[in-house]
Amino acid sequence: MAEIPGDPSQNHPTLTLYLADTTLHPLLSSATSPDGPTALTKLTSAFLSIHEMGSRFKLGVPKRLILETAEGGPVLVQSHLGAPKPPTLPDSKTNGGGVGTEAPPPALLVTVVGPNSDSIKETLIARDALEDVGRGVQRAWGSVSAQGSVENYNDDDDSQRGG
Repeated sequence: MAEIPGDPSQNHPTLTLYLADTTLHPLLSSATSPDGPTALTKLTSAFLSIHEMGSRFKLGVPKRLILETAEGGPVLVQSHLGAPKPPTLPDSKTNGGGVGTEAPPPALLVTVVGPNSDSIKETLIARDALEDVGRGVQRAWGSVSAQGSVENYNDDDDSQRGG
């Protein structure tokens, strides 16, 4: 996978970090073992099922899950980054007179696994950092989508962020 600027896995080498979309396509993974990506995809799929079930049963929209065992085993922290609403843009078909919308960025799923219960604080910090990376991906997705191609996107160009 490509290296992502500000990649939190570089600051948390004892943790396993995973960022995926809701189709379970990994965007970032720090898994090093051969079974790591498969296990992370399964954990993320289970969280996606919990998220959908909570919504379906009108329990509210689950945002985060923290799993810590009494035996001091691994710690699991997951979160759901909902898809932001797409910006309303001028419609090129009407020469700026009408209003059009772009497809929204995808919802993303964050999974962080710590080696034991002593790592809960670091796991939560890494989750926050990975959520920030995920939101950056969503912002970039919106900018790229609005401009029509990846080649036109420059992360350093503030004019593309509306600022």
